[in-house]
Amino acid sequence: MIGNSAAQDLIMNSMVNMVRLDPNDEVSLSIDLEEVKLKGKMCWRISLMDTNAELPSALKGKDVESIYLQDSSTAVKLSGVLFAKMIAQRLGGDFEAEELSAMGQKKGAAFVITLRKASGP
Repeated sequence: MIGNSAAQDLIMNSMVNMVRLDPNDEVSLSIDLEEVKLKGKMCWRISLMDTNAELPSALKGKDVESIYLQDSSTAVKLSGVLFAKMIAQRLGGDFEAEELSAMGQKKGAAFVITLRKASGP
């Protein structure tokens, strides 16, 4: 994976942000790792999911950046989400927040991170 320590920071930041979206005292996260080819380049797609997390309406079906044009209290709470997107983009990848209902689940949220694979050992 390109950007070794920055990629680690991105994953940890995303986990912390997902925990903040879960209203329960006990949180259970699942992580899926998938190898995909995007625009001719091999990438890792990392999906961090929580079936109890509540995606704020400011993020539903919108770009992460849009939360800063709306409710400032939500923007402050989710500043780590924008930070995660910025790290992913600096690494040549992307970061999206999605409702799990779009992935076939009844409720919950997912952060989907796409990062380019390193080309060598």
